[in-house]
Amino acid sequence: MGRGKLVTSAHPAVRRGGVLIRLLGRPEIFGVDGPLPVDSAEACTLLTRIALHPNEIVLTEHTEAADELRVLLDKADPGGGTELITERFGYRLRIDPERIDVHDPTAISAADLALLPDALRRDLVGRQMTELHRQGRRAEALAVYERIQAGRRDQPLDPVLRALYDRILYDDPSLLPPEPSSVEIAGVVAPAQLPPAPTGFTGRHEELSSLDRLLQEDTSTLGVVVGAAGTGKTALAVTWAGQVAREFPDGQLFVCLRGYDQNRPPAEPADVLRRFLIALGVAPQAVPVDLAERAALYRSLLAGRRVLVLLDDARDSEQVRPLLPGGRGPLTIVTSRRRLDGLVARDGAAYVPVGTLPGPQAVRLLDEVSDISWSQRDPVNASRIANLCGHLPLALRIVGARLAMAPNGTLARLADELADERHRLQVLDIEDDDDDMQVSVRRAFDVSYRTLPPEYASVFRLLGFFPGANFGPHLVAALSDGSVSAARTALRALSAAHLITETSQDWFTMHDLVRLHAREVAFSELTQAEAFAVGTRVLEYYCVVSDRARRLIRPPADSLAPSLCSSVATPRLETRAHALAWFERERSNLLSVLRGAHQAAFNTRVWQLARLQLDFLATHCPWEDWRTSHELGLAAAKAAGDRNGEALMHHGLGLLYGRLGEHERALAEHEACRRLAEGDGDLPVVALGSAHAASALFHLSRHDEAMALSRQALALYRLLGDRYRQAQPLSTLGELARLSGDYEASLAYNQQALHIYQQFDDQERQAWVRVHLGETNRAAGWLDHAEACFTEAVRLSRVSGTALREGYAVRGLGDVYLDRGDKPAARAVWEEALRSFGHIGAPWVASVRARLAKLLG
Repeated sequence: MGRGKLVTSAHPAVRRGGVLIRLLGRPEIFGVDGPLPVDSAEACTLLTRIALHPNEIVLTEHTEAADELRVLLDKADPGGGTELITERFGYRLRIDPERIDVHDPTAISAADLALLPDALRRDLVGRQMTELHRQGRRAEALAVYERIQAGRRDQPLDPVLRALYDRILYDDPSLLPPEPSSVEIAGVVAPAQLPPAPTGFTGRHEELSSLDRLLQEDTSTLGVVVGAAGTGKTALAVTWAGQVAREFPDGQLFVCLRGYDQNRPPAEPADVLRRFLIALGVAPQAVPVDLAERAALYRSLLAGRRVLVLLDDARDSEQVRPLLPGGRGPLTIVTSRRRLDGLVARDGAAYVPVGTLPGPQAVRLLDEVSDISWSQRDPVNASRIANLCGHLPLALRIVGARLAMAPNGTLARLADELADERHRLQVLDIEDDDDDMQVSVRRAFDVSYRTLPPEYASVFRLLGFFPGANFGPHLVAALSDGSVSAARTALRALSAAHLITETSQDWFTMHDLVRLHAREVAFSELTQAEAFAVGTRVLEYYCVVSDRARRLIRPPADSLAPSLCSSVATPRLETRAHALAWFERERSNLLSVLRGAHQAAFNTRVWQLARLQLDFLATHCPWEDWRTSHELGLAAAKAAGDRNGEALMHHGLGLLYGRLGEHERALAEHEACRRLAEGDGDLPVVALGSAHAASALFHLSRHDEAMALSRQALALYRLLGDRYRQAQPLSTLGELARLSGDYEASLAYNQQALHIYQQFDDQERQAWVRVHLGETNRAAGWLDHAEACFTEAVRLSRVSGTALREGYAVRGLGDVYLDRGDKPAARAVWEEALRSFGHIGAPWVASVRARLAKLLG
């Protein structure tokens, strides 16, 4: 028989898309794209040895041959289902033996062994004889031995083959495999092992529909229901299984695999198979001892039968795989806290993710479990409790149980208990007489944490110290004092364990209750010194990245430079847009870090980090973040006795109040900044305070004082050689000239300021000066020039991403249209401005509303 007939694309291993190793012929490794020949003689020898004894250690020193085989296996099976593992004295091939032709009875019985090398032929003769005998072809089995011996008459007989020859000759029954028909079966049994569905199950319509699709004939026969601890995976699977049980008249099998049981080890597949076989009618004494034989009998009994198999709480794919029936009859549903990517990639499983409940469903679950309609009786606190539970079904069930046990209690009191983060997890425990704290959100999360490998558990603990809500690999690298790639790997692992969630590429979040658990773990398992070191690294990270980002927005107005000579790995920041996007994404984190650092008395870092955010805050204008960060910074600078920090915080608060139109408060802050700087002889900060105090005085119509401070600031900046900062007092001088009617001087001052900002490519500040130029041209009656200036200001504002500047520019355009008598055009631009930016609360918003009221009145 020709060797080319031994392996074809019709072989079951190839049909499944896995690797098939061919030894019956020229040694080859088959992948889904065809054969990959094994070139070197050493690699052929090693492949033969490890493939003859899969999953066993083969002693050898063929290192280069092993490397060659690994390359081929990776190409053929990139999912990692097959792997060549280095052991202490050799190698072990991890593979399903059915994927090797010499372990396929049909291929072995049909092979022409005379064409094979001697070493391989000796190992396979006995196998071929046995397989032929098992197929009822005893004469052919005996003929194999006789042909071999006929060609070796001058050599001694092989005693092992001779003994096998005799056993076949005399029909030794032990050579025959156990057949399902020969196993003692108590009768046709249709097991009904599904547990009762949990009470109060609600919602999950999308997930139920996904499971329903598995009932269609052309879909997968394996579904994987995955989600974090407490999301209700088992409740979903059991409820759905009960609803469709009638679709499986041959029975329903259920087992809890205890993958994440804190008190008991994970269930062994062999033990589960024994239970299933007995449930299917196999007599206990007839259950095979060997795992592979149990699995084979299990598959044989379920072949073609409509049986539902529900495998709950699986630890990993390897625990599940021996329990898969195979074939088109049975349907298997697996639940797990891990994604079980191996089952999806290798076994074609359908993926059914389970998350938290939407708000209305969360409140309804509270009603159902407590048997009290809280959504009607106290909807505000019912919604509040659902939010404090993070819409997590397990937490909601615990709260519902507490309410059911004390129906006269108030929802508001329980909500207040949950609002205290220090004790929230304790509230979400229910004691049990038989097993203290048996029903517990804390325990559910702790089991997931305790099963993590040490390097990933360490990252989880460190995240407990991070006060923010979102994080990426660069921050985690700083937390762990490691590399970005290692941090990314750890985050992927924690995501696979459903302890965190990847909301977008390289951006992760943690459920509120998981975050509280991580915090408990961190504070209980790490020392105070370790906590201090983590806090220091987090602050350094945010100071370094903030400094690099702000320098892309505009030149800094202070001497802070934490990013210079720093080795901290930062995200990709190359443009102003990158910088603004990073600040916007990290806004809530930055404020949380500031608050946490202030409580921990990292005073110097607190005011520095607040200062490093100023250019972003002044561009995007999140008013409350701006106020809070600088008030924290001012308190921290005072606590540290740092006068420079105090001065800079006063400056930032002065800018805030100026933007809000509170010019008296702005002036007070800028004067405080100037006084502190003068006391220290800090000329750059004196100039800074003077320039912005002049702006406040201008808005307060104290023009002479504004003129004097503007000139002082301009002179100081020229003395210091700070060309960029000269633009600020020049622009103020231009505004003062406009109000005095000296339009030529106003245009000249503002043109100088514009030229400086163009030199430094500061498009936001260019937009601001263009507004001033537009107002001057309009005051002079040069409406076409004014319109051009305001139009360019709108464009520059949009390019630089500042709504505040755009609002003033659009207001100016409306003024120009109104001056021309075009009331509809003025009304249109003002109404559009209010629709787009009316929410930001800047002074120009009130002025536009007043203009519209006057226009329409």
